[in-house]
Amino acid sequence: DEPTGALNSEATEQVLEILEELNNEGMTIMIVTHDPRVAAKAKKVLYIRDGQIAASKDLRNGSGSEFELGNWLKEVHL
Repeated sequence: DEPTGALNSEATEQVLEILEELNNEGMTIMIVTHDPRVAAKAKKVLYIRDGQIAASKDLRNGSGSEFELGNWLKEVHL
């Protein structure tokens, strides 16, 4: 839950690099975040509302820029 929430930019990048390495080794990583910059590093994003998956977005096709993801999150939040 929010593994980078209280970290500065440099420490955030270090944590995300470690998580990416673990994922590349086959480990499934699940992160809860409100930060589109962190979410944009994911392969798939789930938007949870009232304990249910309200929307999902596959970012493996290259549609995971922070800008695109931010717009998508605004859209599904309505």
